[in-house]
Amino acid sequence: MFDAYIDKSTLAIEKYGAGAQVDNYLFIVCTRGSCRINVYISEYEVRPNHIITLLPNSYFRIIEQSDDAELYILSFDQRTLTASHLFSSIIEHIIYFTEHPVIELSSSAIDIMCSYIELLMRIDTNLNIGSNQEFVGAILYQFLVW
Repeated sequence: MFDAYIDKSTLAIEKYGAGAQVDNYLFIVCTRGSCRINVYISEYEVRPNHIITLLPNSYFRIIEQSDDAELYILSFDQRTLTASHLFSSIIEHIIYFTEHPVIELSSSAIDIMCSYIELLMRIDTNLNIGSNQEFVGAILYQFLVW
């Protein structure tokens, strides 16, 4: 299963402000504003063109989020990853994601990632095929290997 949405308010800080262990794979793309986060014991400043990559069981907390923050959020579970054969595609990146949970990307790369998240949002709400693991897996694969 996956969840994809755009946070233009304080939904993210309400959900992750208290700090918690992340159950799923979680990707947060910052397109506007800023926020301060904790991943395990390290603190990071997240600004536009940054992506946060979190693996299951990571400790994550949003300490502060600016009023103008816009965050594209994508979460998916282990079953989605293994059912669509994505795990073998990202296994080589797991150590990098663990050591570098906040990555700065080019504006064009961020635009493409946000487009994938928007596509997943449309699939989930309009096309009602979110349970089609192969189709969703193909889009997630493109998102992850980008």
